[in-house]
Formats: sequence, C-alpha cells, structure tokens
Amino acid sequence: MKIPNYIQRMARWVAYLGVAAGLGVLWYCALMVPRLTRTILLHDSRRSLVLLLVISLVLALLSKRFVLGPLDPERTCLIAIITPLFGSVLFIWSMTLLGSIGDSTALTASVPGSVVMLLFLGVSGVVTVSISAFYVVIPMGALSLYLMRRVGKAMWSDSLRLAIQHV
Repeated sequence: MKIPNYIQRMARWVAYLGVAAGLGVLWYCALMVPRLTRTILLHDSRRSLVLLLVISLVLALLSKRFVLGPLDPERTCLIAIITPLFGSVLFIWSMTLLGSIGDSTALTASVPGSVVMLLFLGVSGVVTVSISAFYVVIPMGALSLYLMRRVGKAMWSDSLRLAIQHV
C-alpha cells in the first residue's frame, strides 16, 4: 500500500521539527556549563526549557532557507554563529517580557521606552553571552547547523525523489 504524499510530507516536517526540539533540549544542557548561563536558566528552569524548545522551533522555521541553501565555509561559520546569537536575543526578550529576568514592570511605562529597553537588553545579552559562553555557543551552533542541514537535506531530497517519480 502506497502512503499518500501529504502524509510523507507531514512526516518529514515532524522529523525536521523533532530534531529542532531535540536541539532545544541539547542547548539547555550545554548552556548549563558556563556559570552565567546556568544561573539564568536555573532561575526559572521549567520556563527556560520551554522557551528554548519554542525558540529552537521558531529558529528552525525561520532559518530553513538559509540552512538548506548552498553554503560555502564563510557562510557556514556566519550562520553557525548568528543563529544562536539571534536565539539568545529571543530568549532574553521572552524571559524579560515574562518577568523572569529584569524588571518587566518598567516595560509598561511607555512604548518607546520599552522598545529601547528591549533592544538594550537584547544587545547587552548577546554581548554577555558571546563573551562568557563562546566556547559552548560556537560548537553548539555548528552542531545545530550540521544536524538541521542533514535532516533538511533528507527532506528536500525525498521531496525531489517523490516529484520525479510522479512525472
């Protein structure tokens, strides 16, 4: 019995997002190594883990085109570094808005002030994480890119193979 294409496509998406969720858990474990990130994560561990899972899924969806596109060594390094840093900005913003980091009541004072504060927290968080946890972030970024490319390329090659079979 032949499995319909939409079920195969859905299974590939589940695999892609499953790897992304698994990477979220792996990031949580890896970020327990540096003291600064461990302190932030353990402040509200359940919320931190859930946010890392959600952010991993969001980044997997947003960066799919870049991850699966042709990559030279420079672009590979750039994506392996930029994606985790963008994830750290999303994490810091989310934790701030949820009240787990900083003073979330200051965010309601004024909209322009809130935007400036979130931008400052995001930039300062990226700088802080880059300095204190670079030895974890860079290898994990490279591993994440490698794994997402592997599962994504498998998705794409299966889709291409199925399209060729139906022609």
